Amino acid sequence: MSARRKIGLALGGGAARGWAHIGVLRALEELQVPVDAIAGTSMGALVGAVAAAGQVEALEISALGLAAKDVARNFLDLTLPRAGLIEGQKIVRLIEQHLDVQHFEQLKMPYRAVATNLLDGTEVVLASGRIIEAVRASIAIPGIFTPVTRDGALLADGGLVNPVPVSVARALGVEAVIAVDLNYFSGPATHGSLVSPKLQKRLEASAAMRWAPVRRWMEEAAQPNIFDVLGHSIRIIEAQIAEIRLRTEPADVLIRPDVGRVGIMEFHRAAPAIEAGYHATLQQRDALLALR
Repeated sequence: MSARRKIGLALGGGAARGWAHIGVLRALEELQVPVDAIAGTSMGALVGAVAAAGQVEALEISALGLAAKDVARNFLDLTLPRAGLIEGQKIVRLIEQHLDVQHFEQLKMPYRAVATNLLDGTEVVLASGRIIEAVRASIAIPGIFTPVTRDGALLADGGLVNPVPVSVARALGVEAVIAVDLNYFSGPATHGSLVSPKLQKRLEASAAMRWAPVRRWMEEAAQPNIFDVLGHSIRIIEAQIAEIRLRTEPADVLIRPDVGRVGIMEFHRAAPAIEAGYHATLQQRDALLALR
């Protein structure tokens, strides 16, 4: 019996839409499609790191339990706007809760995080050192999260140069790559929620009380808030770059979950994002099974 091909996973960026990667991973597991290596950009780097550590299930439980109030508590450590609106240390602590290892060599499979050096515009592939630092650099959306200084480079969101890191996944020595692009969508997701109506009602009631002042401030403005403006701007840029790179560096299977209605900072809306990733993956069932 011939040995199976090694399969790599390239997880793209998309901020809160990145929860869709959890649904992709769940579907791949159900289809018994093995993953031997992971490369991730931005939120893909975060979910990819947890997946490489074998702890996706715990992350999914946490993601589905997030309410709007938790986004402020776990993500929004606002800072004086010098290099970014959010410092990012809260996200670091959140990631640490879902990793029982600290360094790349301790992971269960090869893993890479992609960042951008803002000083010269080059792609930086992070392959060693502390996982947390690599993820924090990869998710640093310009203007929103402060960049990270490492080895003389100023690192920010890898989506500026490689939104769906197929090339980085191939460099890990795999023979086939499954890519997940979160910047391509045709409309609102149509699948049902993974959260029960009772739990959803309770979460929304809690959020209404604790998040109300900030939400009122957001809604009172005649124009979109700064997160919307920066987020949509980056998404447009990354979508164009992804389209070009996927043509020149195609994946063997390309998965494009429809996550267009999940906002860039709506981390409390993991349910529709995960569901979209799950169904988009099942739609590629035949192509995926052919890789095994």
